[in-house]
Amino acid sequence: MSRQREQKLAAIYDAFDANNYKSVIKLTTAAIQKYPNEHVFKSLKAVALQRTGKADEAMQLVEHVLAAAPPDDHVLNMLLLVLKPANKMPALLPAYEAACSKAPGDEELMQGLFGCHVRTFNFREQQQVAMKLNKQHPSEQYQWWVVTTIALQAHAAAAQARLQQPTAAADAGANGTAAAGAGAGLGADKLLQLAEAMAARLLGKQQGAAAAAAAAGKASPSWEAVMLYLGLLQAQGKHDAALAALRGPLAAAISLPAERREAEAALLLSKGDLAAAAALYQAAVQEQPDDWALLLLYLDCLLPSTAESQPAISSAAVAQMLTGIEASTLPGCQVGGLAALLANMQAGESASPSLQERVAAAEAFLASLPATPAAAAAAAAEPPNGAPNSSSSSRAGPLLRGPALAAVELAKRKLLLGLGQQQQLAEALLHYHERLGHVVSCAMDVRSYLPLLTGDSRTMLSRQLQLHAEQAAEELQQQQGVGKQQLDLLRRQMAARQIHADLGGPAFDSPQAAAQHAQQLMALYAAALPHYEGLDERERGPADELLWLAAAALVKAAALESRQQQQQQQQQGAASGVGYLLQALLVQEAAAKGRPYCAPVRLGLTALHGLVGNARAAAQHFGALDVKHIQHDTLSGQHLLPLQLGLAAADAAEGLLRVSLALFEDHLRDAGDTLMQAFRTGTHTKVLEFVCFKERLERSHSFVLARAEQQLLAISKAAAAAGPEQAAAAAVAAAAALPLSLLGSCDWRGMRFNDDLTTRLPWLPPVEGPRHLMIMLWWEQQQQQQHGAGSSSSSSEPQSCWWQRVAAAEADVQPAEQLRAAMRAAAQQRWLLPHLLAAALQTAADRMSSGGGAAGKPQQQQQQAVALLDLLQPYAESLGCSSLQELQQMVAGGLTDGSGGHAASRQLQLLNAAVFQLAAAVQEELLSASSSSGGAAAGTAAVSCKQSASCVVSGLQQLQQQACAGLQAAAAFAGALLPGHALSLGALLVQESCLWLLVCLEAWSKAVKHARSKKKAKKQTAAGSTAATAQQPSDQTQEDQAAEVLQELASVQAALVSCLDGLVSSTSRLLAVPVSDGEANLLSEFDPSSNAGLQALVGWETRLSLQPVLVDMVKAQRQMLQQIYNKAAAMTKRAGHISW
Repeated sequence: MSRQREQKLAAIYDAFDANNYKSVIKLTTAAIQKYPNEHVFKSLKAVALQRTGKADEAMQLVEHVLAAAPPDDHVLNMLLLVLKPANKMPALLPAYEAACSKAPGDEELMQGLFGCHVRTFNFREQQQVAMKLNKQHPSEQYQWWVVTTIALQAHAAAAQARLQQPTAAADAGANGTAAAGAGAGLGADKLLQLAEAMAARLLGKQQGAAAAAAAAGKASPSWEAVMLYLGLLQAQGKHDAALAALRGPLAAAISLPAERREAEAALLLSKGDLAAAAALYQAAVQEQPDDWALLLLYLDCLLPSTAESQPAISSAAVAQMLTGIEASTLPGCQVGGLAALLANMQAGESASPSLQERVAAAEAFLASLPATPAAAAAAAAEPPNGAPNSSSSSRAGPLLRGPALAAVELAKRKLLLGLGQQQQLAEALLHYHERLGHVVSCAMDVRSYLPLLTGDSRTMLSRQLQLHAEQAAEELQQQQGVGKQQLDLLRRQMAARQIHADLGGPAFDSPQAAAQHAQQLMALYAAALPHYEGLDERERGPADELLWLAAAALVKAAALESRQQQQQQQQQGAASGVGYLLQALLVQEAAAKGRPYCAPVRLGLTALHGLVGNARAAAQHFGALDVKHIQHDTLSGQHLLPLQLGLAAADAAEGLLRVSLALFEDHLRDAGDTLMQAFRTGTHTKVLEFVCFKERLERSHSFVLARAEQQLLAISKAAAAAGPEQAAAAAVAAAAALPLSLLGSCDWRGMRFNDDLTTRLPWLPPVEGPRHLMIMLWWEQQQQQQHGAGSSSSSSEPQSCWWQRVAAAEADVQPAEQLRAAMRAAAQQRWLLPHLLAAALQTAADRMSSGGGAAGKPQQQQQQAVALLDLLQPYAESLGCSSLQELQQMVAGGLTDGSGGHAASRQLQLLNAAVFQLAAAVQEELLSASSSSGGAAAGTAAVSCKQSASCVVSGLQQLQQQACAGLQAAAAFAGALLPGHALSLGALLVQESCLWLLVCLEAWSKAVKHARSKKKAKKQTAAGSTAATAQQPSDQTQEDQAAEVLQELASVQAALVSCLDGLVSSTSRLLAVPVSDGEANLLSEFDPSSNAGLQALVGWETRLSLQPVLVDMVKAQRQMLQQIYNKAAAMTKRAGHISW
């Protein structure tokens, strides 16, 4: 019988190997009939059913096997293949627990149970199972599992304490990691002590067997174990113990002397023994003079109050993760760094004589470093005192970047210490360009130093760089051919121009001057094209900087033209700046022909197409970057999604959101398996790293925003396609998918901002507001900015480009803090919207479905009215208000002052707030109508309705005025292209604000009619009764107040119809113009044969045809206008059917 069973299993596995799942199903079905109690056949059949698309049948079999809980790890583990795609892996845990109780000594089952807890990130249970495993099957591997799981509990406990999470139970439902944090009520310090003691005992055992291990040719202890142990010591501040361990028996775990020395230096640095650490780092730098991290750490030790770097050693990284600081947005507070030392060393340091001696020592040492690789090799072969001086090195060979840039770094630190001048830093930067201007990374190397320069030093550097660029250009013109020398001159010129631009130059006094500068840059690019021959399209070109510098100049021209027209008080809808933006777009289109894989070009095209209302082309150019995996977290959410949301490209946005959410959901589903693999292989530091990475993705701002936007799109789709009942159902489902508990949770307070802001161009700053308003916010900034990039007052320009540094989104600088606060508030605003809509619609829906007379319904409606007010409080906070009263004042001031001083993007947000305030007042009125003692409540509701309705009406009128001013022929450039903010405003009105108000009015109208009919029926019943009495004065007053409320709602309805009619009228007039006329006007405007400026900008690229690009933009805008028209017309019809 056993032999026949094995033969059947072999045949089934053969069918699996051949991907013949139909045969697997057939074979397993027959086997199950013969062996009904053999669960292995059921599990194999479930896998085959799942892979043939029969997920329901597969799940039925899985549930049957789970209920039986067979003590067979192979069977249970096979079920993961079905449970994992269904995201039901936690269902496996009870089965493993039951199986382990049936076979308590089965090691594989216990490992499987451990894996279940790993997948749920329950660190405490992981420890318990690991201890049982070690007790039943003693093993060093299981003991290290215990140590690691205790360390994970310490990490979670420290993270909770840092985020001020009172108890682990608060997040038990949403965050398994946080729920497992406070192991058995112990704090992080006690857990670290426990883990350290166990690790020390284990390492002691391993050291006792060191001789036998060495004889057997095995390494003992492991590098991973040592790093975990040292990290545990550092996390507790036991630096002396860590040093003693590293210098003693554990040194053998770090085989390379240089790595061991750097590890010791990092521990000395953490301890505070800066002199000893500096000596070790100095020796390391002498061996590796081009290692920038070592150079920075050497200077950190000598000048600690200027330190910004962190030791690049694994034990320090482990300590960071163990203490929960790894998730902090304040790098200066990391364990293993210098933050603790700075507090004691900054005071009075600038006046200390020893400080000057240390600065002099640093200058002498940096001057002694070799300047070329050949000199460095020679120095390594000579005795330490025989190292050649860099001043005698020839520039004929390649130069080392590290020593040259270290001179700039030292000049910066002297300036911060008060021992240097800005002029010295400027001279050091200029000297760096003279030596290494031909290096591709020259401009990027010095970018972080430029904000320290102001006034004369800044002006001097800017002028000298201009001279360098002109000198390099002249030398390049004099030389013939395309060789290395010519290439170096070209790169030197590019670096000078890029640094000059980073300094805020050149300054322009007119849009024409900026455009002329762009033309000059593109003429230089055309002259540099011979250097591109034979260059792979994926490689960076020697003059690529000119492409985005020219585009930036044209964007400056657009901003200058916009401000000029605003100062001249031209009409509000004038297409200011559109022409120059189109020129910038065409320059980038030309560049994409020869540089199709250049990320700045593609991202620039993505932004420019979005800003002129072409979401389809923006998606095409972004798609050319082949963004995938983690880049959907760092790039998609900040570059493409805001454009698609702002232009109401719902289908495209839904597709991008699905792909983006798949990244997060797939990783959260797979993270447990990756973690378990790290446990099995004994890579203890990777266990900590994987947990931190999982938490970082789970708390990502992009993840939060994608979830909210996906639900808002679903609500809008339901509201547009059906009535208020369907919209209410969609809002309720969306609210269920976005739990309010997240807003106050550990995950929300620890939100991570993973956007790679270095990919944003200088003219495209990060959005400090809701991302769906990005297009409007950008255009508003161009019109309102007093000192722009082209201003003569450009000293603040580098600060305005603060985001062009690594990890800028989580940097400890004021602009980054402001951005994070704005992003968190905007995310909270979008997260709350489905809940507010559900609350605004649900009371009316309940009233209609209940008949208004069921017992308990008035009480339920009162709870929902209170819930809406409760929701308005955090919504008010997201708008910058501390109370509902302050929100009411802000809304009234922003929508009813009549000055039109608020930007349209802000008015949209205030209008939504006014709608929900009106919803709260209407709910109160509906509640009072259902109450037998509602006179006073009705009076309060009437007053609230009047105030909120007035705000909504005024807001609709102002937004209608702005939208219609932008959607007219006079606002179109060349009579063909509208500015993107006008299209975005019109699209968002019909996609969100007006649509949500419409479904609310429809729901309230039906609820009011239903209440009126029920009241009439009640009166008729009372009139026929002998107990009928005359109408009381209070009843008449209540009816009068209800009539006032209905009158206010009717005025809101009229304002909504007027706004929608205005959109219909404006778009219909634009659509009436033949599309061919717009295309002809645009092609005539951008005819290179009659436009010398355009010829200079794009004439160098013969492969570019302007007609398809321009015609596509016209068609894209026409499609958007048609979409706005269709939606507005349909909504106008629905609004007209509302009656009171």
